[in-house]
Amino acid sequence: MTELDTDRLSSTLGGHAGELREGRPLGAGLARRLSPAGLARLSRVAFVVLRPDALQAGSAVPLISELGRRCGAVVLALRVRRLTPADFNALYRHELELMGEQVWLHHRLFASGPAALVVLEGDPGGHGSLGERIQAMKGDASPARPAGEDLRSTMGRLSAVHVGLHTADDPGATLCQGTEFFGVAGLAQILDAPDPLAEDVWRPLLETELPPAATMPAAALQLKRRILANLVATDPASREPAADLRVLTEQACGTVAPLSYHRQRPAYRDFARAEHAPLRQLIATCESRLPARTAAALSGELSPQLRARQLRNLVDGLHALYASWYLSGHGAYTVDDGEQLFDALERSNVPVPERVRVLLMSGLHYDVNPVATWSSERLYVNDWSAPDQGW
Repeated sequence: MTELDTDRLSSTLGGHAGELREGRPLGAGLARRLSPAGLARLSRVAFVVLRPDALQAGSAVPLISELGRRCGAVVLALRVRRLTPADFNALYRHELELMGEQVWLHHRLFASGPAALVVLEGDPGGHGSLGERIQAMKGDASPARPAGEDLRSTMGRLSAVHVGLHTADDPGATLCQGTEFFGVAGLAQILDAPDPLAEDVWRPLLETELPPAATMPAAALQLKRRILANLVATDPASREPAADLRVLTEQACGTVAPLSYHRQRPAYRDFARAEHAPLRQLIATCESRLPARTAAALSGELSPQLRARQLRNLVDGLHALYASWYLSGHGAYTVDDGEQLFDALERSNVPVPERVRVLLMSGLHYDVNPVATWSSERLYVNDWSAPDQGW
C-alpha cells in the first residue's frame, strides 16, 4: 500500500496545518485518515458554501447546474444547515477586518435561513485546482464592478451583502474549511471514495423555499421529498427501499400542489392512503439496519464527542421519517407543538424555514391530525390505519 506523502500534505495545508480539529492539529489528523489517492484528487475538488440568500432566491440549483455545465462538476457531499456567527467567522476569517463594524449585518443574513455546504469534484480547467477555477468564475464581491459573465452576475444578486456563494480558494483552504463542517474522517472518506450524488438527490435538498401562497399540504409534500432525498444522500443503501415512495411523492408534488387548498385536502388524503404501507415498510427497514449502521459509524478511533455526534445523526435520520409519518396523519402527534420534530429535521440536513414551520404546525394540530375536531366535526378522516394505536 502506498504511503501518504506527508511532505506534500504539509505543503498543501501551509498555515492551516496547525488548525485544531477534534482536539488534534489538522495536519496530524489528515495524515492518519487521508489516502494518497484522496490527496491526489484534491486538485479536482472544491468546497463551496451556497449562502442563505442563494437558497432563498432559488438560485442554488441553477448555480450547481451551471458549475456542472462549465466544469463538469458533480456533488460529492451536501449538507444544508444554519451557520452560526462562529461558523461565519471561521469561513471569512481573512475578510473580517475588511467587513469591520458591519460584520453584524453578515451574521444577520446567515441567521435568516440555512446555507448549503457542498463538496464538488470537477475539471480545474488550467487552474491550480477546481476551487481556484470557481473562485475566478464567481466574480468580484464588490457591487461597484460592472456585471459580466461571472456566476454572481448571471445568477442574480440581491444586494451588496447578498453575494450568493463562498468558495475555499485553494486546496489547503478546502481541507481546512471542509473538515470544519464534514469532520476530518468525513472529508477524508469523501476524497478517498467519492460517490457523487445524483441530481434527483441534491436538487430537492437545495429547494428549501416555498412560493408565498403555498399551502400546508404543498409544504408537507415538499418536506417529504427533501426527507427522502436526504435519506438516500446519507445512507445510499436506502435508495432501493425508498425508490417507490420517492416516485409516489414526486408525483403528488406535481398533482396535489397546483390545486386550491380545499381541493388539495381530499387529494392529499388519497396520497397519504397510498403512502401508508410503503412508508411504514421503509421505517421498519431503516430501524432493522440501525444496529449495523451504528457499529459502522462508531468503528475506528473516535473521540467521545464525535461518537456522540455519529449516534445523534443516526437517530435524527429516523426522526425525520417519523416526522413524515405524522405529516400524513398516519398518527396523531401529541409530544409537543412540533418543535422536537423540527429540531431533529434541523440536525438532519432538512432545516425548515420559520414560515413553513408555522404551516406544518397547523397541519400537525389540525389539517392532518386524525383526532382533531372543529365545531365537533373531524377535520381529517384517516380510514386506512389506527392512528390512536401507533401503526
